[in-house]
Amino acid sequence: MASGKLFFKPRSTYRPLDKPSGNERILVLAPHQDDETLGCGGRIIQLQKAGAEVTVVYTTDGRLANCQFMESEEVVLTRKAEAIAACDVLGIPEENVVFLGFHDASLSAQIDAVAKELMGVILQCQPTEIYFPYSHDFHPDHEATTQAAMKALESYHPPYSTFEYLVWGIYHLPWITLPTGRDQKKLVIKNTLKLLFGWKVKNAYKHAVYTEISEEKSQKWEALMKHRSQVSRLVDNDQWLVLDDVANGSWIKQFQGDHEVYRKTDYKTT
Repeated sequence: MASGKLFFKPRSTYRPLDKPSGNERILVLAPHQDDETLGCGGRIIQLQKAGAEVTVVYTTDGRLANCQFMESEEVVLTRKAEAIAACDVLGIPEENVVFLGFHDASLSAQIDAVAKELMGVILQCQPTEIYFPYSHDFHPDHEATTQAAMKALESYHPPYSTFEYLVWGIYHLPWITLPTGRDQKKLVIKNTLKLLFGWKVKNAYKHAVYTEISEEKSQKWEALMKHRSQVSRLVDNDQWLVLDDVANGSWIKQFQGDHEVYRKTDYKTT
């Protein structure tokens, strides 16, 4: 299957991330169970190996994923167990995995409530680096997670850096190929025109930072495979959607390369 143009690679205007010192305190915010691995799994592994303290927070409970085949509460329990297993592969102990439990597709209407929960986690772990989705990541739960994070960080004054990772923000040409389904094809064309054939996201990441993950990508992929309900069909029905179904497999290929890319912002408040 043909792939789109590779987004996650170094460009002339990018800067390489420093190697972890091991003294970092890391907070990773994931809207859904698998975003932590897709968006920054390689960097998490690098940080864990160096001795950094990493905490992962899932803002939603993932209940809408293939919920036509399973009861919502069963989906929630399944995805929670998968997330714990994936984080274990990434090197994150279960006590550092936090589930806020907001329902899928509900975050946009609960920014203040999500921000309040995040503020509690932030004050507890005192992060020096915070990872969350790109502010225009083309998914309401992703964008709401970032909005809530920025609201919570208004009351956090130690020096810290934020890193915005892409997941759905590349769901348009030229980064993927056109899907075969009519509705998804229309959505991709709409996204592509809105974002000027990739120019807007490329411009937003013009001065991004990157890290090479050639040594970590097999472990990253092992972690993603722990999200079984997202990468394999738990029932014998083609309507059970998996990540490889997205854009004929061209979208997931973006995350199989040797680099991760972030939009970094430093905050020097004290």
